[in-house]
Amino acid sequence: MQFPIQDPDDVKEVQQRLGDLGFDVSADGILGPETRAAVKAFQAQNVDASGTPLAVDGVAGPATWASLIAKAAAPGPPAETGGIRTGFDTAFYPGDAKMQAWKQFSPYGFVGYYLAAPAHPNASWMGKRQELLNMGWDTVVVYVGRQSQGPGSSVSPDAAGGHQHGADALAKMQSEGFPAGSVAYLDVEPMDRIPASMIDYVNAWLSEFAAKDYLPGIYCHRKNAAELKAETAQASADISFWVTGSGSNFTPGVSHPTDSGIPFATIWQGALNQAKTFGGFTINIDENVAFAANIGMSAAAVSVS
Repeated sequence: MQFPIQDPDDVKEVQQRLGDLGFDVSADGILGPETRAAVKAFQAQNVDASGTPLAVDGVAGPATWASLIAKAAAPGPPAETGGIRTGFDTAFYPGDAKMQAWKQFSPYGFVGYYLAAPAHPNASWMGKRQELLNMGWDTVVVYVGRQSQGPGSSVSPDAAGGHQHGADALAKMQSEGFPAGSVAYLDVEPMDRIPASMIDYVNAWLSEFAAKDYLPGIYCHRKNAAELKAETAQASADISFWVTGSGSNFTPGVSHPTDSGIPFATIWQGALNQAKTFGGFTINIDENVAFAANIGMSAAAVSVS
């Protein structure tokens, strides 16, 4: 194949690959405006092997061709074996270039989206939702509230704080443009025992979501999940649980959330502090598996007005 691609047979192959990736182009071997527009659209969404965004010039040169080949061969983010999707989370936003490269070359389809919160004041994810949607990422919202043990426990949790922080989470879901029906997970870090003050805080936080556009969820360690579910049964009839805790049986894209040992888990964070490299970029992440039915609304729905 010679570059830039102009031979009708080569042009047709480019067109077929673009069509396989969902771009609106006819495989007729003609290098016309329709094909150049499709090439530009592909270039605007993808990167070269080093992770650098492709030049958006409509020319099918060697970098664009290599990216087309890599895109077709990439493992693909949904990883929907048995209705399961794979994702990752990391506390600080990695940057647009890394997220774009990972969307193309990594096996992950969703990412944790950290709202600025009392125990996670860093706001690096805030304002990034639309860019992530444009890249093709789905998102799962995390709100790190007060803790009774470890980081974030300098101020004791109580019901008043739970109400305040629940309202704060709702306001930020709205301002970030998440669609109605999205779940916000209250991050409750591992505890040796769960004090009554934490139960009061969690229940107050959950109660703020009653009759609102958004749904509450709880992120917690496996060892605390059953007690938290029992103690919050009256606050919400159907709370989603994202559980954490590594396990030797965790296989991204294959394991089910219930393989965590928690039968009501909808997401399992089963591999922690993993340094992964895709598209030339390394990010330290936690890996997650989720039931596909619980992921994907944020990319498909429109923003709440």
